Amino acid sequence: MQECSGTACSDIAVMASLTRPWLLPLLLVVAMATFALTVAGGGSGNPTAGFEKVELTDHDFVVQSPYNVPESQRFRYRDGVRTFWVYKNDMPFNTATHTNPRSEVKLSGHDYSSGVWQFEGYGYVPSGTSGVSVMQIHNQEGAAHSTVLMLHVYDGVLRFYSGPAVEPGIYDRWFRLNVIHDTGASTVAVYVDGERRYSTSVIPSDSYYFKFGVYMQHHDQSSCMESRWTNVTLYTKHYSEGKAEDAMVAWLEKHTGPVSCAAGEAHLPHGLMALLRMEKLRLRSLHSRAKIFGTFCTVAGVVLMILYPGPA
Repeated sequence: MQECSGTACSDIAVMASLTRPWLLPLLLVVAMATFALTVAGGGSGNPTAGFEKVELTDHDFVVQSPYNVPESQRFRYRDGVRTFWVYKNDMPFNTATHTNPRSEVKLSGHDYSSGVWQFEGYGYVPSGTSGVSVMQIHNQEGAAHSTVLMLHVYDGVLRFYSGPAVEPGIYDRWFRLNVIHDTGASTVAVYVDGERRYSTSVIPSDSYYFKFGVYMQHHDQSSCMESRWTNVTLYTKHYSEGKAEDAMVAWLEKHTGPVSCAAGEAHLPHGLMALLRMEKLRLRSLHSRAKIFGTFCTVAGVVLMILYPGPA
């Protein structure tokens, strides 16, 4: 049997759409459903896609370690690997604070207050380390809350603070960690080895910076806590808040009449409002998923009414 050429195939598709008027709307609905499932499950792939790499120098990696011992006794940088360790009875990193012992790096000179920022690093936590934070997003000094994110290790499980498990079996293996902070949406997302493991809303602050290493927590601590890090990188992408929304609302007012607003939000379909950042898209929320499904059904119904000619 002879295969169709490109032109012949397109002609057949056109004829099929004419003889079966329900076919095109059906294909459109299938395409939208496929897109929705892809977005809803979109936890894999390359988390850095669409981001710009931030150039870091050695001076940006500022070590904080117990003040009563030389830095070299709690931190080592060799062959591209930064190794941090601290003991349960160590002192704070300076005499002016009463915080727990730590040996960690503050990424200095890259505080941020807007846009979307991402931390990437390859980490290693040896077995036995417990009751410790290995990575955090810190708020500016003097903020009501010290952090918007801390990743703790307890008995081999990486957790969001002391709560939800992010990744089990974290001991004795190198893992790729990506943490994305969207300041405009006030959300964080955690990826391990390219897979999204956790995301949540956070309390906003004025500015933020990243830290990693070991910082002892308040329970279930091991006598010695250690982590190792290599290939630590920052990424960012910026958006201009308000401009896209204003342009779209102006276009809608011009072509469809005024867009009614209440409580500061335009009455637009949920999917469109999410794209315009007028409403947060929470794919883990059943309520949000229902609204997205309703939007797709509405669009599919309109297309069906336009394209279906009815009985001859």
